[in-house]
Amino acid sequence: MDSGFPFVSVIIPARNEEKNLPDTLNALENQSYPTDKWELVLIDDGSTDNTIKIAQEAASRNPNFHVLSKANVEGQNGHKKHAVQIGVKEAKGEIIVTTDADCIMSESWLINMIKEFDEATGMVVGIPVYQFKNNLLESYQALDYASLSLIAAALVENKTPIMCSAANMSYRKQTFEDVKGYESIEHFISGDDDLLLQKIVLNKKWKIKATINPETFTYTKPVDSWGKLINQRSRWGSKGAYYPLKWVRFYLTVIFLMQFIFAFGWLFGGKYQMLHIWSIKFFIDLVMTILIANVLSNSRLFISFPLLYISQPYMIFIAAIKGFLGKFSWK
Repeated sequence: MDSGFPFVSVIIPARNEEKNLPDTLNALENQSYPTDKWELVLIDDGSTDNTIKIAQEAASRNPNFHVLSKANVEGQNGHKKHAVQIGVKEAKGEIIVTTDADCIMSESWLINMIKEFDEATGMVVGIPVYQFKNNLLESYQALDYASLSLIAAALVENKTPIMCSAANMSYRKQTFEDVKGYESIEHFISGDDDLLLQKIVLNKKWKIKATINPETFTYTKPVDSWGKLINQRSRWGSKGAYYPLKWVRFYLTVIFLMQFIFAFGWLFGGKYQMLHIWSIKFFIDLVMTILIANVLSNSRLFISFPLLYISQPYMIFIAAIKGFLGKFSWK
């Protein structure tokens, strides 16, 4: 990217986020990116609370904030991807940056995300991070989510992109148009991030990059119950069977079978072999946790390491089954 500032559109779909949205809007109001070089396009996605009122009040103070209502757009009554599609269509930016209505970020988030682009780059994947207190449920989610995010970033840098998070990603509007946006995947309830990334991979025109610069992190809150966590993970897992990249579907099948062996191998004999397998898993998980704690500069993540080490195969197995069967709810 040249030394100038390209025009950027930050797109946020929001649904019933009255509790979280004020902090998100405040963080965006304080961005160091030149005010005349970016806009916020917030799409109210059928909220029944004060979300749209809060957004409109912020827009009255900020001329570069724009609020749209998906309910007022003819024919757009589907999932989150439809809200994003509306935002991209209305966006004036050369580069689209997406986040969620419950995220906060540093003042230099936007400028550092945009710095990652060069002429060949079509997408930049950022890292979303869970904020947490010293309780087991929150630290468990923080460690688990961070492991997924950093694995995603590592796979991107290894030129084998699989996944990313719409809570922190950016792409050229031209890239979105080149792959025809969400065409062919718009009917899936999830996947406004992973499925789009894989369409860009299949297009082969653009380079995808990842950043682990702490200034580009976005921060959000974990869910507040184990039931909600399982539902969330099931929703995430529901899109795996529909990934455009066939090798990724095969890879995920292998991962699922491995988790099945970890979880239930004890039932089929071979106790010594299983002890050996779990010992290897312990070493790998511990090294991964050390790396994550180092990247995030947060040693408190070790609080949940024992529980995550033991329960993760069961969590993955349950979420995969529930996701495949559609046994989850959307907010």
